Amino acid sequence: MLNKQRVEALTDAILAIIMTIMILEVKIPSEPSIHALGKVFIPMVAFTVSFFSLINLWLGHHDIFKRAQNITYGVFWVNMVLLFWVAAIPVATAWVAEYPWAAVPQALYCILGIGWGFLLAVLGWLVDVSEKPLPFPWRQIWRSSYWWLFSLILSFFIPYVALTLGIIRVVWVSIVISMPHKTN
Repeated sequence: MLNKQRVEALTDAILAIIMTIMILEVKIPSEPSIHALGKVFIPMVAFTVSFFSLINLWLGHHDIFKRAQNITYGVFWVNMVLLFWVAAIPVATAWVAEYPWAAVPQALYCILGIGWGFLLAVLGWLVDVSEKPLPFPWRQIWRSSYWWLFSLILSFFIPYVALTLGIIRVVWVSIVISMPHKTN
């Protein structure tokens, strides 16, 4: 078994670096005017959506690790694949910020979201299945990915949809997470 606190610390550090790298893609306005500020508006929106999406990812990860009694090598490797996958978010965010009307950058951004939803669900399942046998979490995967999948499909037809639905998703998830939950 691996040390739970060390795996959490490594995960926190990698996510902090990813979040920091994203802001470096947002350029300072070229002059002190509203027009110049307008040129960095879309990159700031892309950064904001990605930043708060990563916060929600961190919260889900934190909840999973609170439940974890032991960190197996399977849990560790799925966690590392999740971090590898999420490490591409700064590139996708910058690409969407540069070409928000283009389908391919939006599609990549959405595919990364679908992948991290899948990997986070598998991670949670591996943590829980170590305590008792459970079926594979297809329902949870669907719940964590349908916004991204919807955005992916629409990205080929509607410009800016990944960012627009990203804003809605971040606000919705943040509200749901903030609501008090019943405990048994």
